[in-house]
Amino acid sequence: MAFSCIEGKAEVGKVSKAKVATASKRIDEIVAALTAQGEDIFSARQQADARYLDELKLANTTAKWRLIHKVRVMNGLQKAVDATPVNKLAGLGPKMIEDAHYEARAIHHKMMSQVTDFLQKNALNIKGQLPDKAQYKEFLKALRGEATTDLAAKQMADAVNHVNEEARKTLNSLGYNIGKLDNWGITQTHDQLAIHKATLPVWRAFIDDKLDWSNMIDPKSGIKFGTKPSDTYRMQFLSGVYDNIVYGRDAGNPVWGDTQSGKALEQSRVFQFKDTDSWLAYNTKFGGTDPHNAILSHFSVTARRIALARKFGADAQTALNYMGQITSQKMKDAQAGLPAKMIADAGVAHAMRMEKLLLHGAQAPVGWVAAFWVARPLATLRKVLSSALLDRAIIISAPSDLNSTRIAASAIGMNPANIMSDYVKLMADNVKGGGTTKDDLLRMGHIFDTWANPGVTMARYAEEFPAAAWADKLSNAAMRWQGMNAHTDGLRVLFQRAMGGHFMSLAHLGMDELPDIMKRSMADEGITPADWDAFRSTDGHFTAPNGATFLDPLYWRHATTMADPEELFLKMQSFVERWTDQAVPTTSLKAAAFIDPSAWGQTPGTPIYELAKSVGMFKSFPLAFIDNQLKQLKLRQGAAAKTGYALNVILSSTVIGAMGIQIADMSVGKDPRPMDEGDFWWSALLRGGGLGPIGDLISTGTTSWGGGLAEYASGPVVSVASDAFKLTLGNVAQAYHQAINGDDIDTHFMQELFKFQRRYTPMGQSPIWAGGAAIDRLLSEQLQMLLDPGSANALAEAEQKRVNLYGNASWWGPGKALPERGPDWANALGRQQ
Repeated sequence: MAFSCIEGKAEVGKVSKAKVATASKRIDEIVAALTAQGEDIFSARQQADARYLDELKLANTTAKWRLIHKVRVMNGLQKAVDATPVNKLAGLGPKMIEDAHYEARAIHHKMMSQVTDFLQKNALNIKGQLPDKAQYKEFLKALRGEATTDLAAKQMADAVNHVNEEARKTLNSLGYNIGKLDNWGITQTHDQLAIHKATLPVWRAFIDDKLDWSNMIDPKSGIKFGTKPSDTYRMQFLSGVYDNIVYGRDAGNPVWGDTQSGKALEQSRVFQFKDTDSWLAYNTKFGGTDPHNAILSHFSVTARRIALARKFGADAQTALNYMGQITSQKMKDAQAGLPAKMIADAGVAHAMRMEKLLLHGAQAPVGWVAAFWVARPLATLRKVLSSALLDRAIIISAPSDLNSTRIAASAIGMNPANIMSDYVKLMADNVKGGGTTKDDLLRMGHIFDTWANPGVTMARYAEEFPAAAWADKLSNAAMRWQGMNAHTDGLRVLFQRAMGGHFMSLAHLGMDELPDIMKRSMADEGITPADWDAFRSTDGHFTAPNGATFLDPLYWRHATTMADPEELFLKMQSFVERWTDQAVPTTSLKAAAFIDPSAWGQTPGTPIYELAKSVGMFKSFPLAFIDNQLKQLKLRQGAAAKTGYALNVILSSTVIGAMGIQIADMSVGKDPRPMDEGDFWWSALLRGGGLGPIGDLISTGTTSWGGGLAEYASGPVVSVASDAFKLTLGNVAQAYHQAINGDDIDTHFMQELFKFQRRYTPMGQSPIWAGGAAIDRLLSEQLQMLLDPGSANALAEAEQKRVNLYGNASWWGPGKALPERGPDWANALGRQQ
C-alpha cells in the first residue's frame, strides 16, 4: 500500500523517480528479510509496506525534531557571539565547554544521588572487588526484568533503571531520538581485540545459543524475529554484527556529512540475551568491561552528553564549527584584523579539542599492532609507574589541598575552620567505618566520587587509555591504601556541604549584598539576582540532627516543591562544582586540551600519542593548580587585591611545601632538611603548589624519582626505558669495553639493579611501609648486600652524596636492620657542620 501510494504520487510528479527507486529497494529488502525468516511472500509484502510507511513517518518526525533543535542551538550560539566583545571572542568557546563540563558534573552528581543505596552497598573494597557478588548478580537480574527474591537488589535495580530512563527522556528533549527498550539494563560493550582473536566461527558459535532470538529485531526488516531464524540466516546476521564490531559500524555504509557523534546512542540495540547468566558468560569472555563499570560509565557519559546537548545539540563538533563561522563573520564586520581573527579561530579550535576530551577521551587504537603491541602495554606501564611514583602523593597533596580549600573558602566568605573540623571527623569516621558525618552527607545526596569511579583520584595526575585490569587495580590500590581516595573524596564532598551551609547563612541577603567575589563568580556562572532570590526563598532545606540547616543544591533539587527546578539547580550546582575544583584541584579541561594527544586527534599506539602521554604524565595536576590561580586573580579587581591574593598563595604554599618536604624525608628515614638555605625554600614554594619535581630540579638538578631536566620533560616512560637500557644492554656494552681493554669487569650491575627496583617498585615508598623506609632497609638493602657484599660501601657513598646535596643525614641508616637513633630535629634550623 505504501509503495502503491508513492508510485501514484510519482505519476503526477509529486515524488521523484529517485525516491521511488529508494522506496522499492527498501521494501524489497524488508520482504527478503521476512521471507528468509519463513514468512510467505504475500504476508511479507503487506508487512513490508506497513513497515516502510512507519519508517517514513519516523524519519519525517525525526528530521523535524532535529531541525527544531538545530535552530535552537544556532540561535543560542548567535546570541552568545553577539553578546561577546570582539576582543573576548577567543575565550567564548572554551568558556562554554568548561561551563558544560561543570554542568555535566552537576548532572552526574544528581544521578548518583538517586542511586545512593546502590553505590554505597557496591563500593569496591580495598582489593577492588564487589563486597557482595551474590546480591550483585540478583541486582543484574532485576535490572534486566528477571524475577528475584532479593528485595534490596530489586530496589537498587529500579533506582538505576529510573535514572537511565530519565536520562533517555532528557536527551530526547534536547534533540536526540533514542527509543525505549524494555529490560535494557546495561550498555553492551565488546572487546574488539578478543573477538577478532577468537575468529568469526568461534565467536559466532559461542554467542548463538545465548541469544533470545525471538525478541531481537532484525535490522534489515526492522521487525522482531518472533521465532528463531534458520541456521543460514542466523549465521549471516552474526557475520554482519562481527564485521560491525571488528571493522566499525560505518564500514558497510560510509557517510559524507556531519560527525554523526550523537547518533551512536540512537542505533538499535541488537543483542537480547536469554537471561543474565547467558549475558554474564558472554561479557566475561568478550565484553569490553565489567557490568559495574559499564553501568557507572553509562551514567557519566550520559551526563556529559546531556550537558553538551543543552548548549550544542546532539553534535557538538558541528555546532562548534558553526560557531567558528559566525565568529569569523563578526570579526569581518568589525574589521578586527587578521591577527585578532586568528586568535579567535584558535579559541574555537581549542573548544573543539576540549569537547573531544570531555565526551570521548582516548579513542580506539588504529590497527592490530598499535592496539595489541603498543597502546595496551604502554598504558599498562604508565599505570604501574603511577603506582610506583605516586605512592607518597598523600604527603604532599593533603597539606596542599587543605591550604587551597582554606583559600577558596575564605574567598567567598566561608569559615575554613568548620571544613577542617568536619574533615577530621570524616577521616575518623573512615577509620571506624561509619559515623554521623558520613550519614548526614548521604542523606543530603552527596556521593563519594570513588564509589562511582575508583580511578577518579588517580585521574588527578593522569587520564589514561584502558590498561590491563591488574594494572588498573594496582594504581587504584596505590591511591586507596595511602589514603588519597578517602582524603580527596572527603575534602571535596565536605566543601560542597559547607557551601550548602554558606548559602543558608546568606539566604536573608539579596545578590547585591553577597561577598564581592562570590557575587562576581555567580554572575559569571549565569546566575541572576532573580535566580538567587528563587533559590533562597523556596523550600527544600536540609536539617541535620544537630539542628544545622543547609540550602544544598543536590538536596534542594529533590526536596523543593518549586515547579521545574532543573535549570536553577544546574546553575547553583555548577557554581558549587566550580568552586569545589578551586578547593581541591583535580584536572583542568582547558589545560588538558593543550597537552593530551587525544585532543589533537592522535590515537593510542601512534608514536606521537605515546610520547605525548609520557611527556604529560604527572603534569595535569600542577596545570590545574596554575589554571585555578589565574581564575582567582581574574575574579579580584584592582592591583592591591590581586597582589594580596598572590602573596597569600605564595606564602601559604611555601609553608605547606616546607612541611611536606620535612614529612616526606623523615618518613623514609632521613632527618629534617636544614631550612637556612635558599634552595630549600624554592623547593618548598614549588612543592606546595603541586610542582614538587620542578622544585627538586631547581635545588638539586634531579627529581625525587631520579633523572634531571631532560628526564622530567620527556616523562617517566622515557626515563624507565632509559634506566632499563642502561641496566641491560648498557651494562653488556660496558663489560665488553672493559674486557677488550683488559680491565677488570665491574659494571656495578647489582647496585644499579636494586636502585632500579627501589625506584620503580609499585607502592614501595608508600606511607603504609613506614614511609618506605621499612621496605628499603629491611628488604631491598639487606638483599642487595647479601647478593653483592660490596654494596655496603656504595650505600655509604650514596648517603654521603645525598647529605652533601641536602644537608640531612639518615636517622635510619642505609643497610641497617633497625634505626640507631631518632630524627635530629635541630638539623631543620641549619646545616650541621
